[in-house]
Formats: sequence, C-alpha cells, structure tokens
Amino acid sequence: MKNRDSKKRFRPALTLLELVLAMVMVTIIFAAVLPQFAMIGNNWDSKQGTAEALQNGRVFIDDISRNLSKAKYIIAVSDSSAANGYIEFTDNGVDVNRYDIHSGNNYIEYGPVGALADLAGPVSSLKFACYDACNLDTALSPVTDVNVIRTIKIDAAFTNSASMGQTKTFTSWAYLRSNGIGTAAGSWHTLYDYTAAIQDINVFAYKSDSAGGSTPPANLVTPADSSVFNPGEYDKIEADDGSFQEYAASQSGRYAIMRFKIFINESKSLVSRIDVIWNGKGINAKSSAVDGSILYIWNYAADSYEQLQLSANTEAEITLTGTINSNVTNYIGGTGQNTISVLVSSADKRSGSSACELYTDYIKAEVIGQNVGIYP
Repeated sequence: MKNRDSKKRFRPALTLLELVLAMVMVTIIFAAVLPQFAMIGNNWDSKQGTAEALQNGRVFIDDISRNLSKAKYIIAVSDSSAANGYIEFTDNGVDVNRYDIHSGNNYIEYGPVGALADLAGPVSSLKFACYDACNLDTALSPVTDVNVIRTIKIDAAFTNSASMGQTKTFTSWAYLRSNGIGTAAGSWHTLYDYTAAIQDINVFAYKSDSAGGSTPPANLVTPADSSVFNPGEYDKIEADDGSFQEYAASQSGRYAIMRFKIFINESKSLVSRIDVIWNGKGINAKSSAVDGSILYIWNYAADSYEQLQLSANTEAEITLTGTINSNVTNYIGGTGQNTISVLVSSADKRSGSSACELYTDYIKAEVIGQNVGIYP
C-alpha cells in the first residue's frame, strides 16, 4: 500500500524576493491612487468654498445695492483706497445705518450705528469709491463733501474657506437719486469742517485733560481756550486721511479730551437737523483699561453735554456719529447764537504711568434746514 503522503502536491513557499516585489507593487499602486483621492477631496473643498463665497457675495451685493439705491443721505464714507472700508447713510432721514468689516471675524456687518449685525463673509477687503454727477472715471479722493456724491462703486473680496480656494471679488454700483433732504422744496445742506472754514475764526479746536478726573466736563470752557490747536495741528484734522492729531492725558486719573467749536452761517431757527461725524481712536496702555472714544454735543438749554455715541472697546480707528433732529435750536448757542460745540473723550482715564491717548483724524458738522417763504 502506497504512502498517502506521497500523493500530496508540492506547494513551494514565496521567496523573499517575491514578497519584496509584491510590496513594491502595492506601494506603487497606492502612490498612484492616493493623490487622486486627495485631488478629489481638494476639488470638493474648493468647489464647496467657492459656492459659499458666491452665496455670501450675492447676499451682500443684493443687500447693499438695494439699501444704497434708496438712501436719502450719505453721512460718512471711507476713502476709496481704504481696504477696511465703511459707509454710513440714512434710509429715512432719521436712522443712520452702516456697512463695515467686523474686526473680530472679518465679516461684513450692517445695521443702525451702535447695533450692527453680521451680514456676510468673511472678506479680505471692502472698498467704496464715490463719484460726482459729472465724472465716473475718477473717484472722489478724499471725499470732502458727501453732498456731491451721486454714484458709489462697491468692491468686496470674499475669501474661500478651502485651502486651495481662490478669493472671489464682487463689484456693484449704486446710483443715488439724491444726497440730502433735497432742493426742490427749498431745503439746504451745509458742511462745516476744518478745511472749508477759517481756523481760529469760524472753527476752533482745543486739547487737554479732563477737569476733576471726570468726563464729560461740566462746563463749556474745558479744555481752556489757551489750549487751542496750532496751525500744524489743525492741518491734521482737515481730512479723513490717516493723519492724526494726538493728545495724551498728562496726569493719572484724568481723561484725554478735545473740544471743537464750529460757527455756522445760517440762522438757527432754520436748522432742522445737525449731523456730527468724528473719526479717530482712543488707546489706553493699561491692560485692564477700556480703549475707544466717546462723542458728545453741548446742549445750551440744559447747560451740559449729551452723549452721541460710545465706541467699542478697541484700539482701531473708528468713526463716531450723532444726529440731532429734535429741539435742534437747543444745540446751537453762544454769543452769536451760531455755535455748535462738540467734545470727544477717551473712553477711560489714565492709570499711573500708563499712557492714555486720544487721536483725531477728521471731524465735521453738517446742518440741514428748510428755507422759509419760498415754497408753499
């Protein structure tokens, strides 16, 4: 009887060379296939990021085109070269709305001044270029009189969240039917700033510490007349151009403040509205202190300052605005009954040797009123 083991077939084992060759082949296959999966994943992320950027861009363009096209009056706008731009305007003659970039998340935010909410983003830039009625080739730069603005070009660059995604830039134009209350009914609008007026004759500016360590001062003579700006300091506040006039509080426990006095040419009985716009920043070196600034206007009837706007706690350049459209004559006074008095203060006081600094880039007052006896 034959041995059963002799019937078993011989099965040779894999040699070391064959194992190495098999591993090499598997490695080559994975090296060829894995990049394709990575490319598919990157393409998907890029397309998804592009879709999100497109959606955000459309939301923003639709929103701002609709709102600016029905704006009645431009209050303030950044220079056309500013990448971190902003614009403020009224849509009903009373409320002041604003578009800008949120400093925390780079989203475009919109809403009434002081109550902005995220709209769309993130973005890497937001630019506004303004044009008058006669020239659409050259933007107004800087905008020295918002009343001449008739067309606004908006550029917003929306970033792509994908690592290989490309930024999408959206452009829109808005035509303003009017900028101001309008002249058909005999109304008027006048801009007063430190460019158009004669310094130390029609406009004045003063700087000092707050009296008694509180803000705003309880009187209209702080800072004192002796602390008036010199010609070079006046030059720095003529335009919103990034050239700042600085004042640092000299004593611990005091605020840095600046007072602005503007004479108007119109009879105060004809003025129906006052808009005040200030641009600058407030920086307090104390780590626990509050940065930013506060804008006030003097009420001659109440013999005291009233707060117009308090900025956020930030070292960044900001624009503060305020509108008076009720009991307007209370805010125009002085010897000639033609003075508007505005004060800006640092948001916090100096602490010890830590610096407390207030910077002004630009300030203006705009008065609007109705002519009498011209139209029924």
